[in-house]
Amino acid sequence: MADPPPLPVGPSDELSPLDYLLYRGESQPATRSAFLNVEILDRPADWGRLQEALERASRVVLRMRQKVVVPSVPVTSPQWVVDPDFDLDYHLRRVVLPGPGTLRQLLDLAEVVLQ
Repeated sequence: MADPPPLPVGPSDELSPLDYLLYRGESQPATRSAFLNVEILDRPADWGRLQEALERASRVVLRMRQKVVVPSVPVTSPQWVVDPDFDLDYHLRRVVLPGPGTLRQLLDLAEVVLQ
């Protein structure tokens, strides 16, 4: 009896029909599933260490550096591909609240950023 074929390791690079439907929904503001995470730290973060940690993470979890490419002629499924122009600094931003820096000011800024 032959051995069964090996199971794929990690996520597929091909989008399933459901994934593609959800991907297309992201282009419409009414169906976009945006979220924002706010963390309050007890001291300022070491910006350099944070950048380095996220840079390493994006190389370990390759999906963080990928984008969806939809073929111009739909003969194949859309694919996840590594974005050669990926720039972590585009996704990671530093913002300072004006004084006095209240929680209300933080939440108001988060609301605008999310929009």
